[in-house]
Amino acid sequence: MFIIPCKYNSHCKIEETVEAVRNLYPNEKILVVDSDSEDLSYFEKLKKHNVIIAEIKNNNYESGALWYAVENYVSDWYVVLQDSVILKKNIDEYLHSDELFYCFINFIENSMNNHMRTDTQQYISRINEMLGDFEKLPTATNTLFCGVFGPNFIIKRKMIDMMLQKNLNNTLRPLNKYDHQITERVYGLIATQCGINMFKNTLSGNLHELFNVCFDPATEIMNAEHISKTWVNKHRQ
Repeated sequence: MFIIPCKYNSHCKIEETVEAVRNLYPNEKILVVDSDSEDLSYFEKLKKHNVIIAEIKNNNYESGALWYAVENYVSDWYVVLQDSVILKKNIDEYLHSDELFYCFINFIENSMNNHMRTDTQQYISRINEMLGDFEKLPTATNTLFCGVFGPNFIIKRKMIDMMLQKNLNNTLRPLNKYDHQITERVYGLIATQCGINMFKNTLSGNLHELFNVCFDPATEIMNAEHISKTWVNKHRQ
């Protein structure tokens, strides 16, 4: 199942996102989870693509959409894509592999030296809250880890079950933009603890390396191998 949370405005790419997935996967379920959009006119535009629309006023970003899908639809795999991301090629080899998790793009970060650092202890504390019963990040030691850009990712049911056992369905629910950025770190930490090699299980590469060669500042689009990403946050309230 493909899961696309959407906070709709005229700048988001939800129609292109859905159309790209449907062209590549004519028969797979596509779930669009509305993120409390003021304008719901896009529902009508998506009907021709045979999507499932969840009008649930989701305020927990990608993670809220994922947990809604897990609670309501049984699937061997889930692909989470933002409404500003276009899937460019078939990903069957990853959907049907034995690997539990893939991210499309990763980034490397030091827990004590990161671009979000206004209060390092607050930052690590919020990560640890969202980690549920998984192993926590140390608060006094610099830790190098791999994050999940977006977060846009492929996750298998077995890893979902591991997350449920660790209470992530309750703790991994971002409440604001800061929390949303924290989840990018949390998914990487969780995947690593589930035995995933995050460097190996990244489809398109490292964010900072890709940004240098694939980002067009005029359009604010980054074209990577498997996805293209448009920066639209400045248009959201």
